[in-house]
Amino acid sequence: MIKSSSQVRLLYALILALQCILSTSYSINSKFFDFKGHPIHYEVAMEESNVPQFLDTRHKPPPILLLNGFGVGSFHQHRLIHELMSKNNDIAEAASSIVYCMDYLGQGKSWPMDCNDGCSENERGLSYSGATWVDQIIAFLETVVLSDVW
Repeated sequence: MIKSSSQVRLLYALILALQCILSTSYSINSKFFDFKGHPIHYEVAMEESNVPQFLDTRHKPPPILLLNGFGVGSFHQHRLIHELMSKNNDIAEAASSIVYCMDYLGQGKSWPMDCNDGCSENERGLSYSGATWVDQIIAFLETVVLSDVW
């Protein structure tokens, strides 16, 4: 039985230490979402926590969305994901519990179905442009990120 405030503080410190030890691993999963009829590839890195929910008192930081440069895929972000998910680095307080990376339409693994150099039925009227990708990012945030968070 806990009899003093120093015992409570010690117990709390032990719980926090246990959380740090048990929650440092993560996995990266490959997924797709639909954007205007096109399959858009994204990856999501999430903590693989072994901490029981009732012990998890940490403040969860907001999710992070990494945006690629032109002509690359989400897989280029894996080294950065590792740093963002790591609890044992200089930015440990900013470590995230979930990180998203998304391929832009026409890049990485996000190509229109039956892609034929702009000549297929699925590519008619399709524009690979900054405006398209901004719309895609907004749709991704609304469809995937916000639904995962809430």
